[in-house]
Amino acid sequence: MTIFYDPSCLEYSSPGHPERPERIARTVPLLKDRHPDWEWRNPTAATDAQLLCAHSREHINRIAKAQDDFDADTPFYSNIAQHARRSVVLPVRQSRQLAPR
Repeated sequence: MTIFYDPSCLEYSSPGHPERPERIARTVPLLKDRHPDWEWRNPTAATDAQLLCAHSREHINRIAKAQDDFDADTPFYSNIAQHARRSVVLPVRQSRQLAPR
């Protein structure tokens, strides 16, 4: 099993939102203790070229320049653009591996 984890995801929080860093902060040591054979890797950030496969340049710029909540269910977070880039690179790579050739 390979787990992609970046400790900076603990910065991804907003008061009252269900995504809480405390859950991850408690889960990671537990998993590492129970599964010492699992491989842990840091994710890399998606490039603009990868993001442009699914999003417009305007959307990418909007995320990069964000200062406020996007809507009631999508709060603004400090460094949201980098969090988003790290969260999508793995699905992009996986979809390429699964795509018919």
